Amino acid sequence: MIGGTYISCLGADGSYWVQSAGCWTKPKEPQPPLSDEVWEGHTDGVIIGCIDELMSAWWVPSAPGTVSPRELAQRAVAQMRLRAPGLGLTGGSGPERLQVIGLPTWFWASDPGESTTGPATRTATAGAVSVTAIATLDRTVWRTGDGGVVTCSGSAAAGTPYDRSYGAAPSPTCGYWYRTTSAGQLNEAFTVTVTAHWTVTWSGGGQSGTIPLTMVRSAQLPVGELQAVVTESHGR
Repeated sequence: MIGGTYISCLGADGSYWVQSAGCWTKPKEPQPPLSDEVWEGHTDGVIIGCIDELMSAWWVPSAPGTVSPRELAQRAVAQMRLRAPGLGLTGGSGPERLQVIGLPTWFWASDPGESTTGPATRTATAGAVSVTAIATLDRTVWRTGDGGVVTCSGSAAAGTPYDRSYGAAPSPTCGYWYRTTSAGQLNEAFTVTVTAHWTVTWSGGGQSGTIPLTMVRSAQLPVGELQAVVTESHGR
């Protein structure tokens, strides 16, 4: 070790020479559990050891030529291309299709799939270490634009797509009631925002962990009101 840095030479078999230890080393496989004292209280980095000494092992922040399990987990997450779902909104998003106050508004994921509503699973590998990550959509939080907030969790996170056959029934999973119109708002519409909250669980290389993620998407929803005109006819 020179100035706190491990100086190494990479071998053809993936091993590397650590001058301070005077031996050829490799990451331990499998990695010992984090409860093992060899980790010295750390939760990242990697445990390496001399390949000709079974009992020799120690912690390093990042062994030359290796990638930490958490870094592999992040690579697996990048492969998923997770994003917030498209906003399915009763009444559509064009000015010609108004949502009406007093009628239930349905919220749902308009583009359900692995990257928008999950679950998504990917594996990343570096050398002898593989990490598998699983992403689950925990909940969606809808900000309605008029001050309202709707949280849809678990199996209801993706909402229920609206169909005309449902008529004026409220959403069974993710809905709202507008009480005011969007008149006077920018573009005469409320800006509806959905925040998708994901949890990624990962394991591999003797380690495991979770990675929370959030993604945001928005759309415009015009909200108006219906007015009835009553006329009287007089018999002659």
